This record gives sequence, structure tokens and C-alpha cells, in this order.
Amino acid sequence: MTLQKFGLLCSACALLLAPTAGLAQTPASGQSAQPFALAQPAPTPAPTLGGAHIDADARCLAASMVMSTANDPQLKTMGPLASIYFFGRIDGHGGRASLESRLATQFEAFKATPQIIGPSVQTCAQMFISRGTAFKTAANAMAKRFGSAPPKGAPAAH
Repeated sequence: MTLQKFGLLCSACALLLAPTAGLAQTPASGQSAQPFALAQPAPTPAPTLGGAHIDADARCLAASMVMSTANDPQLKTMGPLASIYFFGRIDGHGGRASLESRLATQFEAFKATPQIIGPSVQTCAQMFISRGTAFKTAANAMAKRFGSAPPKGAPAAH
């Protein structure tokens, strides 16, 4: 994938997942399909450090996996992309060795207290949208500064 195509993909994701379409918990009466629906955006939480940071990212990875199973097409699209993002954060902070146990802890918490799923999805989706918007801004600045053509000597796209 070329840088230009990657930038377009990220731009499309940022537009699709615009901050005006945040998430909030609204359980459906008589249905167990989705414990959340679209609403106003929540503020992005301040980052934490160390193991707590990895636990927060594991919670977001678990929430992203839940989003992937949503009936809502916007959430279904966001889920896999957010999963990759949060996995990368965990991997980048050295939490890969404990990933399975951290995810199990999060899914156990979701199972024991289902009402936390909606707020977790909301918080994590807003963090993902915020970072996607920042990436879009940076990609647009680079395209403006360097143009959209690949640099000389770059491998040809297949």
C-alpha cells in the first residue's frame, strides 16, 4: 500500500468516524444485541503510565473487539481498525507477553458487569477517533508539503 493510499484510507476513517458521532450506553429494550448507541462524544481520557496504561489499552482492545460484532455499521467498521490501533499501543509498551491474561481480565469484567461495556466503548472510540484525526492532519500536512507522488526511488505499488 502506498503512503498516498494509506493516507486516503486514514482520512476516510477519520471522516467516517467523525467526533460528532460519539458513543453512549443505551441498552435496547427486549434486545441483547448492543449495549450502546450513537450519541455525543466523550472527552479523551488523560494517558496513564506503566501497567495501568497497558490495562487501559487492553480494556480498549477488548471494547474494540466488542465493536467489531456490533449491528451498527459504523461501530462494525471502527472495531477492527481500533483493535489494530490498541494492539499496537500494547505491543509498543511491552505488554504483549501478558496480553492474553489482560484481555481475559477485561472480558471477565464485561461479563460480570455488562453496564461498563457502553462507557468503555465510548471512551475508547473517542480516543481512536482523536488519534485518527491527528493522523489525518499530519498526513494532509505531509501531502501538502511533499505532494502526493511517491518519492523517487520508492518501490512501485502493486
